[in-house]
Amino acid sequence: MTDIIRRRFLDMHNFRRGNLAAGIEPTTNNQKMLRSSNMMRLRWYCELEAAALQHAKKCTFAKSDETTRPHDGESQATVADVLNYQHAAEPELMAWANTRKLGCAVVKCGGRYNIVCRYNPGQ
Repeated sequence: MTDIIRRRFLDMHNFRRGNLAAGIEPTTNNQKMLRSSNMMRLRWYCELEAAALQHAKKCTFAKSDETTRPHDGESQATVADVLNYQHAAEPELMAWANTRKLGCAVVKCGGRYNIVCRYNPGQ
């Protein structure tokens, strides 16, 4: 993955988190979410990217078993899903104020792309 793509993943996540923190991101019922006073910007972690890549290469198009990543959250999407933001990243994982670390991977599997992001609270 190139640094440009890493930056785009990180910027998209932080943009949405900023909207959530400001209370301007709508819910599925088109209501405004409550403002957050403690949401920090995410930082990229190559270790999470490597873990996401390892799972994305399996081309299962599904999340990994939670027991294999006890401290990490995970979202999974395909190229078709990315067109719909709700599936591009699990909203609750991005909304957790204590989430600090992000790493994503993209793997071509046949005619589709498997996109996996890992999230970690970190320090």
